[in-house]
Amino acid sequence: MGCRMIGIGLTDLDELILTCKTERARDYIQEALLSYRSGAYRAAIVVTWIAVVFDLVDKIRELSLSGDPQAKAVIEDFDNTLEQLAEGNQSTLPKALQFEREILDTARNKFQLLDYYQYVDLRRLFEDRNRCAHPTFEISGGIFRPSAETARVHIRNAVVHVLQQPPVQGKAAIEAVLSKVRSRYFPTTVEDVKEALKQEIERARPALVNGLVDRLIWDGFKPHNLVASRADVTALRAVLDLHRSVAEPRVRSQVSKAMRIADESNLSNACSLVAALPEAWDGLDSPQRKQFLNYMDGGRPIVTALFIKDAVNNAAIREPALQRISRMDFKALGQLINEGVGAEAFDRVIELIAISSDEDVNSALSLPILILVKHLTSDNISAVIRSVADRSARLRYAAGINNFVTAVRSQHKMPDEELDKLLIDNGFDSLFPSAADN
Repeated sequence: MGCRMIGIGLTDLDELILTCKTERARDYIQEALLSYRSGAYRAAIVVTWIAVVFDLVDKIRELSLSGDPQAKAVIEDFDNTLEQLAEGNQSTLPKALQFEREILDTARNKFQLLDYYQYVDLRRLFEDRNRCAHPTFEISGGIFRPSAETARVHIRNAVVHVLQQPPVQGKAAIEAVLSKVRSRYFPTTVEDVKEALKQEIERARPALVNGLVDRLIWDGFKPHNLVASRADVTALRAVLDLHRSVAEPRVRSQVSKAMRIADESNLSNACSLVAALPEAWDGLDSPQRKQFLNYMDGGRPIVTALFIKDAVNNAAIREPALQRISRMDFKALGQLINEGVGAEAFDRVIELIAISSDEDVNSALSLPILILVKHLTSDNISAVIRSVADRSARLRYAAGINNFVTAVRSQHKMPDEELDKLLIDNGFDSLFPSAADN
């Protein structure tokens, strides 16, 4: 009959029905099962369709009560139609029948309660329901006689696709998840985000997973957003871990689309998604990969620094990212270290101290490097001081190194005794009385 034949017995159906979310859904589908047991397969299919319609209406009503304006409009129109029918106004009957005919499209297109394959399965149920309820639809003029397997599959699909699903899915569920993710106090690590979202999305249907991936990618894809939101990227990683089979193809296709349509105003945003999501690289074609690499190599350093941290941790693009770091100036390196790139960026800082002019080094010590003291380790601090000591005597007495050491002391990045010894050993004792006194 066109349905996917899935082996499932009576005992399995009994257990499946117990997973229905509401008492009304269980009552209707139980009636379908009783019909099935008695061999009344046409009745079983008709009642199964009724259960689906009522449950979808209940779900849309739930969305209406939660404040969804589109759901509210649908339910108000539906309730008004029912009231007019109850008052004997038969002119509204065609409208009621139209509502039933379009309920699957409404659920899928307006509220994302169904994905494509679920929609196809339930559309087959609707078509078979019509054949069962209207035997004249048979070309032969005979009565349509569905098989036990057909009725069984329809019951199974109705429960799995609709009746056992939470009352709030689709757009409302996506909005609830996004509200959490973008909360100021939401967790920031992938593992913590997975734990926090488990209740909402662990059993989510493909339609919800795909819808959530889309929103997390496209909501921030705007010209004024240089890179994708860190909260959204972390949530994407969590969704990938929880629903990889569904989310990974979606991430690949959507990021590829972002790269394809990006212009200069939002290319950095698309590139930041490629850098942050290793799965996305596999979805890019050769021109898109070249576009990404060209932008990372030639884009404004202060912008590319915003996503190179992720690129360094992405095996597929780590080497090009390291090559880009090796050509950065002090200002871009400062941004990079502030973003959390440690050793790779700091090696370049030490290299620049060795090859740059005294004026540039002094300026760097007074601003970009000074700001980054909080991120530096004792080894980093020692390397800076030794590198400056290897430069000209003029640089030793410049304001930059004085500012740098003062910041190290005030932030207690190194014990005073250790810092003083380091200064004395590198010839800075005359510049810092506290060291000379020792």
